[in-house]
Amino acid sequence: MSICVRFGRRIWPFTIVVFVAGFSAFLTWLTLASAGVAAHVNFGWTTAVFLGVVTLLLVYVINCLRRHCAGGSRDSGSSQDAPVSRPSSSGGA
Repeated sequence: MSICVRFGRRIWPFTIVVFVAGFSAFLTWLTLASAGVAAHVNFGWTTAVFLGVVTLLLVYVINCLRRHCAGGSRDSGSSQDAPVSRPSSSGGA
């Protein structure tokens, strides 16, 4: 994992990943428990949801940090994305 020093020492993005995954797992557990699913099945699905969300979000966060470190922090509304000119709508008859 090659993340620059500027972002490599910050832990808050990874804390947010664990928080979101934990919340998703809690909602899964709550839903399955209220549906009357067996405890071992509930535990299995809750663990699977937690690990799946952690994996997906970690991949996303690490790729975003790599892109940021590489200098790819362009605005989404940059002049390259903006239209060059718009046709004028004349209200003539």
